[in-house]
Amino acid sequence: MIAMAKSVIACWYRGVLFHVYKEDDGYIAVADGVPVFTQGDTLGELIDNAKEAIDLWLEVDVNDDGKASTLDDTSGRSLDSAGGAVG
Repeated sequence: MIAMAKSVIACWYRGVLFHVYKEDDGYIAVADGVPVFTQGDTLGELIDNAKEAIDLWLEVDVNDDGKASTLDDTSGRSLDSAGGAVG
């Protein structure tokens, strides 16, 4: 388990709370309660990346068979729970 420092800020986007941590070479954001995290060299870049990550996460739809696929995926492939393409 990796020990992380206390978050320097917390921010909300689309109902998701992000904890933001300052690292030596940038920032890391970890979403609370959903499997989303991202990084950025600057705080502005981090915020843009966090918004994009949540927007993409919200596009995932669970099919009747329990497999997730993106709403705009025209390849016919499903995504596993870790986001990797299967099939």
